[in-house]
Amino acid sequence: MCWFLTSQDRTLCTHLAEATELANARRKALQKDVMQQVSEQLAQLDLSTTSVIVLADEQWQAGVLGLVAGQIAQEYGRPTILLSIEGPLARGSARSVNNIDLYQLVKEQEHLLDRFGGHPYAAGLSLPVNNLSLFRDAINQQLRRSSGEALTPTLQIDLVVTVADLGKELFQALKLLEPCGMGNPVPKLLIQNCWFEKVWNKKIHDRNGGQVQYIKTEFIMRDESTTTGFAGVWWGHYKEEIPQGRCDAVVELDFNTYTDEAKGKRPHYEVRLIAVRSHEESISIQSNFAASNWILDYRGLLKAVVDLRGPLVVRQCPSSWTDLQAWFRRAYQENRQLAIAFASPLSNASSQNLASTRWNCQVSCSYRTNRDSPAVVGEVGNWRSYLAARNQDAHVFRV
Repeated sequence: MCWFLTSQDRTLCTHLAEATELANARRKALQKDVMQQVSEQLAQLDLSTTSVIVLADEQWQAGVLGLVAGQIAQEYGRPTILLSIEGPLARGSARSVNNIDLYQLVKEQEHLLDRFGGHPYAAGLSLPVNNLSLFRDAINQQLRRSSGEALTPTLQIDLVVTVADLGKELFQALKLLEPCGMGNPVPKLLIQNCWFEKVWNKKIHDRNGGQVQYIKTEFIMRDESTTTGFAGVWWGHYKEEIPQGRCDAVVELDFNTYTDEAKGKRPHYEVRLIAVRSHEESISIQSNFAASNWILDYRGLLKAVVDLRGPLVVRQCPSSWTDLQAWFRRAYQENRQLAIAFASPLSNASSQNLASTRWNCQVSCSYRTNRDSPAVVGEVGNWRSYLAARNQDAHVFRV
């Protein structure tokens, strides 16, 4: 199969690329159709009594159910299971959210299933159609018993930045966190008090010029930090969905490699809009640290003078998240600052050069030291401190 990946035959490569692009365009259209049908079913649900969304339909294509389930789970803040009815069986995919162990939830109902498999964030399953109603009721009761609290849609915020911070330098810094995926999501950036210009949407086309029933909205994002705007895109949404006036937006920073000289399209950095709301709505962030700048950067200093009642100093690079979280828990319990004093393993540059590489802006890093403690928000003046502090368990942007 290697010849499908690399080939000296330009004609073959072009054919395969166009076929792949066409299939992807059709997948997007199919995903949009299923998403619309799922939304219609959701409109008939009482979400105040629904902890786990379980929906089924005979018309849904199983191949896109995982993608749609992920969208619904994120938007509604609830684990989502979507099933396609195929004769006597319902088969489909499940996606979790907010650190809910989906695998364990499904496993508790194993006696109702034909088969299942997965992990805490995602699962695949099949069950007799006759068991569907029992399964829906049982898994909802199970989550209500285990959580004991209302489910609220949230997004993890990794950094608070300005439009001026967006670009190559931040993009390359965030790439150090790759590979991203399940358990290590793409960093989410919060841009506050921004606004949108040149907002417009269109239906996308495949490489053959055929129109695909899938919407994307393009825009220029601005704020007070710079006179230069920054390009962005919002997939699957219309321009009317972007609030008027000042907004708070959650984005992912991306690099668009698309080139079309005839249309003036060249590779460029852009943001992918994830969520947006009016700036007037407050952000719910709890903090148990009274002091700001609680993560200190001691790298590059010839000698860190340590007061017994001063910061905890991390002199050796932790070898795992478990080691690093142990330091976080100790700092949290002792109400002390945490000083990062080990040399960066990311390059061979001198400590002095590492210490001098700083952002001019202050960025906020929120993380959760363990599942039982409240979210802690610290001010980080250096992106490498953020790389050390980032943890996937923070949920601070309510959507």
